[in-house]
Amino acid sequence: MISSAFNRFYHGVVLKQVLQVPLLTVEDVKIGGIPFTFSPAGVANTMHGKLDSVKQLLKALNLDYPKDKEGKPLSTTKIENTDLLQHIEAVIKMCADSGHEMDFVKREYENIKLQAGILS
Repeated sequence: MISSAFNRFYHGVVLKQVLQVPLLTVEDVKIGGIPFTFSPAGVANTMHGKLDSVKQLLKALNLDYPKDKEGKPLSTTKIENTDLLQHIEAVIKMCADSGHEMDFVKREYENIKLQAGILS
């Protein structure tokens, strides 16, 4: 099971940054041969600002997200660290494919370059 701190990171950082993406295109999910596209903020707003609706949609769009015996996506509290890491990577990829680099990814990339001596 994942730690509560890791779960808070997913909900407090990753999902909140997804809401900043104007349009999210999911290349792996096609409708009529066209990649599925939606507005995360629009989904949250139509659901009375509930971040949960975006979270559930992202789980459904990630074809590798763990599911129960009935095919429903599991709660993030019921999955392993590696499963949540894979899901976060899938969300990062969805954002990147849509031309949006998440802030926490930018900061981490800058830290890696600084540690490698590429930046001063």
